[in-house]
Amino acid sequence: MLQARNRLKISPYKNKENFKGQRVYSDDFVLVYQKNEPIFKATCVITKKIAPKAVDRNRIKRLVRQALASQRKRNVKAVVVVKKNIAPLKAAVVEKEIEELFKKIK
Repeated sequence: MLQARNRLKISPYKNKENFKGQRVYSDDFVLVYQKNEPIFKATCVITKKIAPKAVDRNRIKRLVRQALASQRKRNVKAVVVVKKNIAPLKAAVVEKEIEELFKKIK
């Protein structure tokens, strides 16, 4: 799990500066990041349009947070935006795809 001190608290409607930064794309995710932050902070954003059921949204958030926990050694502020419903995927697949996104930013 991603520790509370590493979670980025955002409200996309009130705090737009969290969505400013460079972007990296994959088939399932968009990674918006800012480099050279003092500590790793990250969060996951998923809409009801992507996954209408709360059960699916919560599973996706757990999968992404678990994958983000392995990236704590980086000094970035990151927002992972989910582009499609990935609830049926296994944790290893999601972790591999998140890792590929972080390799692109170097």
